[in-house]
Amino acid sequence: AVPSSITTPSTNYTSSFTVSWPATSTATSYTLAQSVNGASWTHETVSGTSKNYTNRTNATYRYAVRACNSSGCSNYRYSNTFTNTLPPSSISVPASSTTGSFTINWAQVSTAASYTLQESVNNGAWSTVASPTVANYSRTGRPNGSYKYQVRACNASGCSAWRASSTLTVLLPPPVPASLTVPTVTNTNGVIELAWSASATATEYTLQEQKNGGAWESGTLAATSYTRADRTNGNYIYRVRACNTSGCSSWRTSSTVTVLLPPVVPSTISVPNSTVTDGNIAISWSSVSTATSYTLQQSANGAWTNLTSQAGTSYQQVVNASGNYRYRVAACNNSGCSPYKTSNQFTVSLPPEAPQNSVIGVMQADGSYLLTWDVVEGAVRYQIIITDANGIEYIYEVDTNQFTLAVPFGEYT
Repeated sequence: AVPSSITTPSTNYTSSFTVSWPATSTATSYTLAQSVNGASWTHETVSGTSKNYTNRTNATYRYAVRACNSSGCSNYRYSNTFTNTLPPSSISVPASSTTGSFTINWAQVSTAASYTLQESVNNGAWSTVASPTVANYSRTGRPNGSYKYQVRACNASGCSAWRASSTLTVLLPPPVPASLTVPTVTNTNGVIELAWSASATATEYTLQEQKNGGAWESGTLAATSYTRADRTNGNYIYRVRACNTSGCSSWRTSSTVTVLLPPVVPSTISVPNSTVTDGNIAISWSSVSTATSYTLQQSANGAWTNLTSQAGTSYQQVVNASGNYRYRVAACNNSGCSPYKTSNQFTVSLPPEAPQNSVIGVMQADGSYLLTWDVVEGAVRYQIIITDANGIEYIYEVDTNQFTLAVPFGEYT
């Protein structure tokens, strides 16, 4: 008799399945026939009432069975056609991405009408991202993190098991630093303190400097601050970018920093190189390029006093006292003043003033007169000139402030 039924899977998602049927009395064997994808039937003899198939591929299957004995075989009992759908045999992703955009590829399944693709971020829960009908999918805009994907093949009967990928790491270039801080007032010492905000995922920063619109000079460092020393006069701009193994961010550019150092000391100062006898002193000095004014001081036999603060590089002074003189000059601008440049010492020796309070005393017993006068500071000698009635001059010199005059009788001045 024909076997009363034949049992096959209604659908199958693995490479193995079992075909079975009920026993038929008087049967000593069974002929089992198989048709794959509607092709010709293949036959085999089976002694039992079931057959376990392994290593089945993606295909449609139909089976038929008949009972046999020595007298012959019955008619066939036919199964329904069912589809065997395996998971894709492979799925591939890049090991890493520096852009957050990449493509997931998997092996095509011939019996699949579509695929379900899922994503896990940082070992989190699986979520479905697409149901494409082709065996690849492009993912864009993914942030930093680790990603895994799994895919399964689907058709009208259902879906296969999952095939999981290896881990993909997304590391984007860091974001541009949010700020770059530089001094906001004119720098007077050539030391510029720079600082910038940290960027997530940055492993180093590129710092560049531009002076007076010239070429950019670069340096690389891991910190988020830097002290730039020994800067000379000029206008400076700085820019910084954050970097990691995936690349670098855009630049963050600073405002302009102006460095104006105090001027250098004037290289020379000129004063008279011989004794001055008329009180006129000419002082001059070399100019300094960044100076806006010069401070001139005088020392006359001791302490320094200010004479002038002026833009020019020369000065004329008239002094009315003898002594030892020195001058010094400093170059100045808004950032401060240089050290002083000091001149050689020179001497001013002016003629002494006329004596005051001269007195002619009364005649002495010997007919002479005693002349006296006030001491004059700086005088080393005194000259007495006596003129008689005939206009004849008599000249005497003494080193004290008195003189004994002895002359014949007559009128004298």
